[in-house]
Amino acid sequence: MNQITKTIYVLSILFFFTACSSYNKKDYLKDYEHFIIDVKSDWKGYSENDWERLAAKNRSFYETEYKKFASELSTAEIIRINRFNFVFHFYKGDITIKSLLSGDYNDVFKDSAIELNEIIRELKLALNDFESERTTVIINKLLE
Repeated sequence: MNQITKTIYVLSILFFFTACSSYNKKDYLKDYEHFIIDVKSDWKGYSENDWERLAAKNRSFYETEYKKFASELSTAEIIRINRFNFVFHFYKGDITIKSLLSGDYNDVFKDSAIELNEIIRELKLALNDFESERTTVIINKLLE
């Protein structure tokens, strides 16, 4: 191989690895969403073997891929991921009315619900801050 061919070869390999490693949080969320959309539309036709294969893929999304992006995820995105996993198991038939009523899935959204409740509480307090008479006077002066 001459020097130019070697350089092109090395650059091609680098480009390939760079392209493969550019998978990001946005791609992960989009791929998981499309996976769930496919499951929702095709669930009636899946065989036992299909469900095993899909369950492995869902585990990969919900556990392995999640760990890669956990530090980057917002509360809303964590709720979305939990929802995707819940929907998958619902369509697979793992979730029953009895299990729902008994509270088996309460922990899935518990932490997110607590955090969301805190966010709502802080937003209400912020609105109260703006409703005070002093704030109204300051805002009116700023608008003059």
